Amino acid sequence: MRRAPEGELKRMRTLCRERYRGVNVKHFREQLEAHHGYKLRYTVTRRAALSGWLVPSLDTGAGP
Repeated sequence: MRRAPEGELKRMRTLCRERYRGVNVKHFREQLEAHHGYKLRYTVTRRAALSGWLVPSLDTGAGP
């Protein structure tokens, strides 16, 4: 199994905390790609963000 570069994951987590807090994963990844030269796939981004509790989980069914 291949792993994403740790430096890129750290950069992604930092941007999520500092600039894109509360944004869903799809929009977050689109913004990273458009404005920050991000190259990792959606699934990698989603798993990393969810594992770090940076975005709300869409799988729990929790909501208003």
